[in-house]
Amino acid sequence: MKKRVNKFLIVVLMALIGNVSADGGQKENPFTGGSLPDGWTWKRANPEAWRLRDGGLEVKIEPGNMWGSKNDAKNVLLIPIAEDLQESGADLQATFENSPTWRWEQVDLVWYYRDSHMVKIGLELVKGRNSVVMGREENDRTRTIKIIPIEQDRVTVRLRVTAGQVRGYYRLGPEDNWTDVGICEEPRPTGGSDKAKVSIQCYQGDPQNPHWARITELKIDSVTATKAQRDARMRWWREGRFGMFVHWGPVSLKGTEIGWSRGKQVPTEQYDLLYKQFNPTEFDAEEWVGVAKDAGMKYLVLTSKHHDGFCLWPSKYTDYHIGNTPFKRDVMKELSEACRENGIRFCTYHSICDWYHPDYPLGSPGGRTVKPTHNMPRYYQYLKNQTKEIVDNYGPLGIMWFDGEWEKPWTREYGNELYSYLMKIQPNLIINNRVSKGRHGMAGTTKEVHLNSGDYDTPEQQIGGFNRERPWETCMTICRQWAWKPNDQMKSATECIQTLLRTVGGDGNLLFNVGPMPDGRIEPRQVERLKEMGTWLRKYGDGVYATRGGPLKPGKWGASTCRDNKVYLYLMNWRDDGNLLLPGIGRKIISYRILSAGEVLVKQSGDGIEIHLQSSDRDKIATVVELTVDGKAFSIDPAEVADPTI
Repeated sequence: MKKRVNKFLIVVLMALIGNVSADGGQKENPFTGGSLPDGWTWKRANPEAWRLRDGGLEVKIEPGNMWGSKNDAKNVLLIPIAEDLQESGADLQATFENSPTWRWEQVDLVWYYRDSHMVKIGLELVKGRNSVVMGREENDRTRTIKIIPIEQDRVTVRLRVTAGQVRGYYRLGPEDNWTDVGICEEPRPTGGSDKAKVSIQCYQGDPQNPHWARITELKIDSVTATKAQRDARMRWWREGRFGMFVHWGPVSLKGTEIGWSRGKQVPTEQYDLLYKQFNPTEFDAEEWVGVAKDAGMKYLVLTSKHHDGFCLWPSKYTDYHIGNTPFKRDVMKELSEACRENGIRFCTYHSICDWYHPDYPLGSPGGRTVKPTHNMPRYYQYLKNQTKEIVDNYGPLGIMWFDGEWEKPWTREYGNELYSYLMKIQPNLIINNRVSKGRHGMAGTTKEVHLNSGDYDTPEQQIGGFNRERPWETCMTICRQWAWKPNDQMKSATECIQTLLRTVGGDGNLLFNVGPMPDGRIEPRQVERLKEMGTWLRKYGDGVYATRGGPLKPGKWGASTCRDNKVYLYLMNWRDDGNLLLPGIGRKIISYRILSAGEVLVKQSGDGIEIHLQSSDRDKIATVVELTVDGKAFSIDPAEVADPTI
């Protein structure tokens, strides 16, 4: 019996190790045999009122309550789960059979912390009718989320716990689609050490005639991934550190900003007809990928659809796409194939808001108008259809990079659901935090990260703050505008490279944007600037790829990265006396060497690290010094560095 018992727990844990679909995964029936799995417990147990029979659990529904402050129901079953399950997201299912005779008699599937903190969904007698009821309780304060009468005594219920939210579903038969019941925030208790459990609760039974409810098909699965799984899924991205962003479309004919100039600099009617003139005959996917590769970039993110609604692939869900331009060719297909042939990860940017589509509620300019007729649920289905089409036709993708989530029609519920939907289609997909309400402003993050789906944060046009706990990626333009603009002001090579180094030194990635011209070429001066970056990285970029930020936090002085027992210093500013003082790192420096040019002297003392280098030997972009320390460099506590000019 012990082997059977442990097998169920192992299966639950295995659901955390693999990318388990939300509709399956754990197939072991915990109700076979003569006892329940090890670790399962009964609260206020009555052994005479439960039994295992014919592959199911049967519980006599006795009087008692779990709704509100009077918690006296008997045989409350508590099922422990792996600690990572709450982080990865839990998908719970159970099938209930009951023919109730007493008002509010019920059998529930519960996400449970304690008797006063839980979310339930179950089969309950309400006003004489069997009903699916979902409710939430926090500090004994109760809230009924929804009551749905049904005409059956058998129902399968489901709770999905993701990003701090719990959503309930039910279906009457195994072939039926799931019906959405409602959603609420997870009632985690503050303080204490309560861990989430799964619970089965049967109560409010007829005191004169208690009868038996039957529970079968209990499944406990992982929705997405544990931290270890997510880290493994994102390893290539974190090690790559540097990617190309491409904003392109018919708007390049005008040289104005993509999406935002619709209805502003360019009248809406004129903007929407630009695609009829769009014929970028000089577009060469191999050339684009070659530019990215020469720059030292490891992935490429293309605007499949921006806020203006135009699609760079021939989507079957709209006529507003590249296939209906004079060019006609499938840009996404050619570029995805060129990326794969050249070892670059192909990724897509996809706008959530769509100021062109009639079903999306808001329009141009800049989402400040309301369309007279709209249908957000229908638009959401359009969005799901198109993103699935992209994954199916051009995947597997590296990243699906969302944007346009700030507008009111897009809710956290939509975003979290879309994330789960896409992860089921491609389990190794990486999705940024803008799929949900995962950022506030250009800093690209939020304190409510636990409520929102998304794998990493997205600071925009600024370098993110040092953060080793939450992955992040700065998106920034090589010029000033995202889409191509004639004679746009371009960043210097020094600014470009130092931006990359300070980003990586903060433990982030840099997604660096180019805007191709109307003829399909990346502007030659932008190509030349990217080549300069690549040339510098080939000489001094060993500390960029496959490293972590720190242990010295980036600042005016420069930046640092680390790998194994190596610390890479990128020194950009010095004191007037020619030296640089850095704080102590708590590890002995075994050896050091300069990777750029000249001779460097490094002295370590109790006060910190002194670096001496002749001014004539300092690299104008960044002097690179490699330290070898006596242990793992990543284990060194990160430290701030004082302004070297003070």
